[in-house]
Amino acid sequence: MSDEMIIDLYSDRKQGLPFLEKSLSYNTLVKKRHLAEDEGKSDFYYFNDQEILAYYLLHQTNLDKEKGKADRTITAYKQELMTFISHLIEYQESIGIQFKEINDGSLFKSLRSSHMEKYQNWLSEKYPYIIGRNSSYSPATIARKNAIIKHFLRFLYQVGYIENDVTRFMKATTVDRDERPNRDLGVYEVMDLLDFFSETVDQPVIFGIIHLLVTTGMRNEELCKAKVGDIEYDRDRESYYLHITGKGNKKRIVPLHDKVVQSVNRLRSARGMPTIDKAEPDMPLVVTSTGKAYSPSYLSQYFSSVMKRVHLPSLEGKTVTPHSFRHAFAILSYREGVDVYTVMRSLGHEKIETTEIYLPKEMEKDEHAALRWKNTAISKYL
Repeated sequence: MSDEMIIDLYSDRKQGLPFLEKSLSYNTLVKKRHLAEDEGKSDFYYFNDQEILAYYLLHQTNLDKEKGKADRTITAYKQELMTFISHLIEYQESIGIQFKEINDGSLFKSLRSSHMEKYQNWLSEKYPYIIGRNSSYSPATIARKNAIIKHFLRFLYQVGYIENDVTRFMKATTVDRDERPNRDLGVYEVMDLLDFFSETVDQPVIFGIIHLLVTTGMRNEELCKAKVGDIEYDRDRESYYLHITGKGNKKRIVPLHDKVVQSVNRLRSARGMPTIDKAEPDMPLVVTSTGKAYSPSYLSQYFSSVMKRVHLPSLEGKTVTPHSFRHAFAILSYREGVDVYTVMRSLGHEKIETTEIYLPKEMEKDEHAALRWKNTAISKYL
């Protein structure tokens, strides 16, 4: 991301939001901060709410721009925070708060800790029903929303834009293992899906995508960004490899088995595209019916629509998404005797604790005390 990066924040004058411009340049915001410093004022003295929000979204903490926030991360944070702002204005009565005065024309400076305490409870207990859901949000969804909001508000406090830490009475929203969505697919579930799309209905597109995901452990967005030119043929090893750009623009290389390459070529042929040995390097590796690259959201929607038509006993009660196959890669690797550290590196995780989140049931089954019993009186009944 360059210093000229521009972000759009939509104004809503009807509801009194102090967002009067549509787009802001990060470079312009930095100059405004420098001006305040030169004049001996606080860093964000000349900023309004829209500008501090834009600065928060665009600011990078690493000098290497390739290691900064990805565009998708910025978009996700922007959407979550803009939703938070609109909630505060639109649902004041339901939340149980009231902004009698907007301090210095700033919604953020008018927030109090009691507002955030009430908002957190409202988001968890009331809002889902207001918008027509039949249940409250999952613990994982609540945890994600609260983490983004808390981080932003603490940033405002740390840089001096607001005077008080309004998050101090907000509750923790950590997610226990048992509360995480069940994305576990074992070898038999994966085989059932591959067999179904290969032998039963012969759908080379969805088969190729699943085959690629489960054998590489790629993320949804990594698959969407992959290009034909990212594939390398290693003559010494007589094998194909895919160069992946992951989160934070971190690079890794994953092997492509011969049958996976064949599946990708079948997928491309079904889409009317040349095979990888004949395609231009900058062409998307996996393409839609129009020959374009999938977006992460569109690939998820495509998966959802296809899986609704799949009725396999082994998948009863399970929600299958592109990310399910990243979990499956970890589980299959672990069952094949691969150590967790190697699985971590193959998935592109930075911490081994993240990888272990993918494997709690597998590790619990293998590490139970009853499996260590030897030479005991009860062994005849085992």
